[in-house]
Amino acid sequence: PKWIQNILKIDLDYLSLVNVGKLVSSTDRGILAHEKLLSHFCKAILPLLLEFLIASVMLISLSNIKLFSFLTSIILIQGLLTHWLIKVRREVIERVNDAEDDFSGELTEVLSNSIIFNIENKISYAIKRLSISVNSYASSSIQLGKTGSILNTIHPVFINISSVCILIYGIYAIQNNSITVGALVAILSISARLGGVVGDFLESLRVFDQFRMDVKDFLKTLS
Repeated sequence: PKWIQNILKIDLDYLSLVNVGKLVSSTDRGILAHEKLLSHFCKAILPLLLEFLIASVMLISLSNIKLFSFLTSIILIQGLLTHWLIKVRREVIERVNDAEDDFSGELTEVLSNSIIFNIENKISYAIKRLSISVNSYASSSIQLGKTGSILNTIHPVFINISSVCILIYGIYAIQNNSITVGALVAILSISARLGGVVGDFLESLRVFDQFRMDVKDFLKTLS
């Protein structure tokens, strides 16, 4: 395969024991991302876009265009905020990937030279090296988890806001005989489904972006 050919062309001085571990970790992650990138788009993002279109048409037919425009505005705000957080999260993902590769490299070197460390009585030195890389990896992973928690919080907040606004609109519209109670229930159901689709779509974008970052790092490794 072309990837293997590119790897074998890398300067041998680069392939120290530390960098071999990094190379294996980065290559494994990059190949996996290549495999999942296209399938994720076809199986997740594309169906969600079609479902969003269908739900939007049904919502417009049951309510007026103003309500749909309002919900669309909320969705756009949520999408822009999520996109901004995903961009911020990219830097954290890069730090996590680098820390993971460093740990793989250090572990490869320590295990490969375990006999030497034993003979020279430098086991504590080897453990110290591993501890530094583990602590760096753990710290970066915690930061990544925090950004993921914030992203997971955004969607329920916007769902609650849109539901409250639809209820207020529905009560006002029923009092003015603009819609029936059955129509309000249908609007709430469709808008809830629409919100669920948007949430799934934004989550898919987050996963898609992470795969894309892994592919980018993999191509950098091959260059």
